Amino acid sequence: MKRLLALSLALISAQAAQAMTIGGATYNPNWVLPTQKRIFTAADSKVKAKLTITRNIFDEGNARTSGKLTIVRNGKFSGSDSYVSIKGKADIVNINGPMLAAIGDQDEPAVEVRKQCYQELYNYEYAYDDRTKRYEKREPSIDLGDIASQPTIIYGNSFGTVGNTRAALHWRQKYNEFGGSDIKLVIKKGKRVLYSEAVEPPQIAGSEERKDNTPECFGPFVTTRIDPAGKVMTDLRVTRIVGHARVGAEMIYYYDRAAHKMKISTHEWGLNSPRLADLSGDGKIEYVTEDWELSKPDMGGPIQIWRWGKGNKLVNVTKQFPGEIERHMNACLKQWKIDHTRSSVLGYVGDLCLLNRKNTAMKELHRLNSDTETNDKITAQLKAAHYL
Repeated sequence: MKRLLALSLALISAQAAQAMTIGGATYNPNWVLPTQKRIFTAADSKVKAKLTITRNIFDEGNARTSGKLTIVRNGKFSGSDSYVSIKGKADIVNINGPMLAAIGDQDEPAVEVRKQCYQELYNYEYAYDDRTKRYEKREPSIDLGDIASQPTIIYGNSFGTVGNTRAALHWRQKYNEFGGSDIKLVIKKGKRVLYSEAVEPPQIAGSEERKDNTPECFGPFVTTRIDPAGKVMTDLRVTRIVGHARVGAEMIYYYDRAAHKMKISTHEWGLNSPRLADLSGDGKIEYVTEDWELSKPDMGGPIQIWRWGKGNKLVNVTKQFPGEIERHMNACLKQWKIDHTRSSVLGYVGDLCLLNRKNTAMKELHRLNSDTETNDKITAQLKAAHYL
């Protein structure tokens, strides 16, 4: 049984809001979609509930999430349930839980799970049945506010491994939060601990508003595909609430042989967190996004392609991929014909500028938009960002 929460539209999580189509649905390069399991547990002296979620690590809006709930009581299996995405019908973005919630003066707690699809939130409740000695799904009986006010802490864990290098992320969170606290990353090579520290999300310079006590982390993605030389690196994406949106940053952990220690390279994405792709077909990863510095406060904008490079950081290599720029440009024009938005126009004319077709970009801007004041603002933006 499931209940559509009254707060469904207001509480759609920041992952879905942040989900980036990148030039609309018609731009589809060779995406790289690593998957990962995230394990959440909640327990008291008698009952332990475990929720195992499988999803793409970073593609928040296209995660094709699935999950399995297992409930153990007094050390014995006492119930389970599964949550499966059905493309086009029930695309699950996230699953939150499990939460042990007291029900009045009953001895046995209920187990609560929340499933988030694109436009709806559903609450599931499982209560102990003395007759079957199992936890059975039933119509939810506890108000969301009452559940959120209860003290149970959910413990989250996720892992990534390449060869003998293993990274583990641990955190705590409440039922009504998608982010967490006490976030810690541990990286080991064999039995040797290379790194064991709290995750401190970078703060965008000059903005106290961007502090967030419950950042959400995606990863760790442990891979040899980021570094051109094939070194093992650990990629963690951290997102933080700003107003009603969630801005993202990449935190890439790598071993500095000269310094004999792990170091971190961070990169801010704003609202346009990237997707991973293999554009060159060489097995290495590019980060494909759109220029939020140009389009903010909106999403979208001209394509940007980043790759790990000299200086141990992500380097903008967009102009090395003229074919991708043109594909993205055409996708933005097609998207503009549907939505007539500023971000689609910026993406289209900005891509033209990246292809050194600046005169054409200005002609197209005035062809697509007849408002002189708006065109003057867009032109000023393009100049300030060195597109013109």
